[in-house]
This record gives sequence, C-alpha cells and structure tokens, in this order.
Amino acid sequence: MNASGVKDREDRVRVAILGQTHWSRHLARLLQRHAPDLVDAVALPGSTAVSLLWPWTPRPSVLLRVGFRPGASTPRGIAFDLLWGRIRSALPAATGVYYWLGTDLLRATQDASAGRLRSPFRASLADRHLAVAPWHLEELEGLGIEAAYLPLPYELRTDSPSPMPSRFAVLSYLPANRFAYYGGTEVFTLARQFSGVPFRILGADHPPEDAPPNVEYPGRLPSTDAVFKASSVLLRLTYHDGIGGTVLEALAHGRHVIYTFPLPYTNIVKPGDTDAAAGFLRRLLDQDQTGVLGTNEEGRRYVLATFDETRLSRALAEALLAAVPASTAG
Repeated sequence: MNASGVKDREDRVRVAILGQTHWSRHLARLLQRHAPDLVDAVALPGSTAVSLLWPWTPRPSVLLRVGFRPGASTPRGIAFDLLWGRIRSALPAATGVYYWLGTDLLRATQDASAGRLRSPFRASLADRHLAVAPWHLEELEGLGIEAAYLPLPYELRTDSPSPMPSRFAVLSYLPANRFAYYGGTEVFTLARQFSGVPFRILGADHPPEDAPPNVEYPGRLPSTDAVFKASSVLLRLTYHDGIGGTVLEALAHGRHVIYTFPLPYTNIVKPGDTDAAAGFLRRLLDQDQTGVLGTNEEGRRYVLATFDETRLSRALAEALLAAVPASTAG
C-alpha cells in the first residue's frame, strides 16, 4: 500500500479488457478512475490483445471480453475467437469473463436459432458472464448461460437540470448503419404526424433523402449537453437493447423518455407500436402547450442513484475480483 492508500501495482488484480474498442477503453478508464485500489485495468481492444502473447507482458488474472460474442460465424468473429483461444492457452490461470452488451446477445440468439453457433460458444459456458440489462438474463438463460446483472457504468451529469426548453422538441438516436434497428422508420413516421415539432437526430452526420422537413441532424458534436437541454423528450424505439446510454443521459438531464424497454420513469411502448408512442408524445406536447410540463425529476433521481458511475465501477471491479480464485489473485 502506498502513501495515497492505493495498493501497489503488484498487489492488485490485473484485468485485461478485450473486444469492442469503445467499451473496452470506457470500462478501463472508469475502473482506473474509481477502483484503482481494487484492480489494475488495461484496455486491449480488437487485435491489440495479441500483446498478451508476448512473454514480457504483465500477466492478467482476469480477461474481460466485451461485446464480441463467442462462436460468431463472421470473419471478424472467427478471427477474434482464434486470438481469444490462443490467449486462453497462453494464460491458463486467467479467469475469463464475458460482458454482454446488447447487439452481441441479439446476434448470438439469432445464430443459435439458425444453428450457426460454433464451438467457441460452447467453450464459453464454463466462464463467468455479466449482462448489462435485467431483461438480458432470460435471453442468456435461453442460450444455456447463467449471468449476473451488472449495468454498464456511465458518466452522467449530476448538476441541476436545465429548465424545459421554450419550444417543445424531440430527440432520438439513429445511427446511419442501423436506422431500422433503432426504430428510425417509426421516428420518421412520428415526425410526419407532429410536423410542427422539431425532431433532432444524433448518431449520423446527414439525414437520408426521405427525411421529413422537421427532422434536423446536428452532426458530430464535442458534447451533447446542449442538444439534451434543447429537447423535451427522447424517443428510443429500438427493437433490442441494453439500457440505452441516451436514455440514461436524457433522464439525468431531467427529460422525458418514450422507450421500448421496461425502465422505470419512462413511457413504455412495444417495438413497432407507433400509435402508442404517438399517444405519449401527444400527451407530453399537450402538457407543454398548457405550461404544466416540468422536468422529469423522479426519473432524474432514479438514474443518478441507480447508475452512479463510481458505485457501478466499483461493483464491476468487485465482481471481477470475486471471479478470481484466491490462489491466483495478485
């Protein structure tokens, strides 16, 4: 233990975070910030994980695989499974942990239904598994996987929310390469129904040619704070999801949310149910026009308490520590 109260590097459990680039780096950063006394975390996304095969690389006790489903039949999935297998063989004492994010679980379920799961998936059943959403537990159970629910830690704003904007506006997230999956068709249908309401879209630089005239694309932004402050409600109409980061951000800003998954203090609709979404949107718009639409204070309190980044980062570190046999820790 050093003078600052943080364990010396050799005393902490080393964690190598492999897989999806953004989330590998995100989790490593938060573990380094909030749990340096528990784990020594490093991000080695994608092919950079090959460095674990070098003999002079510090040996991790935990290999945390994020967002790359085992047994995928895609070229990238096959390549990563081969690399993962080599690393597991080179580090037989390391504990393997899988952190399922959302799309990876959807694809694994589809592969299982089509009989496309390869042998690395069966091998993964002996490892530990974490799920980012409670509704994922049943999906994973259907694949033969027993998992623990542990939400992803997010960096959420904690200061007082801005007042509702002077003009009612809708925000949504529709990445260009996954427009339909994120409910883009439904969002554009609602934009046409509510033609006097601005609809702002994150996730892509430019609108498609068939975008309604009241749809705006701000493009890449250094910060999304201003967009959330200028919005009254978030539409998240995905067909499959973890707990969407934009949902948590919207709630942290005190905004109202229409969502296709059962998160407290949101207005819940079924995927593809545009009529139900329109009903909630109409109610919120009417409240705004009569001056009674305030910030979503209950949702804000809930999300800041439930998804506190410090608590969740330390919970993840503790879960990784618990996965390591006592004889191999340190």
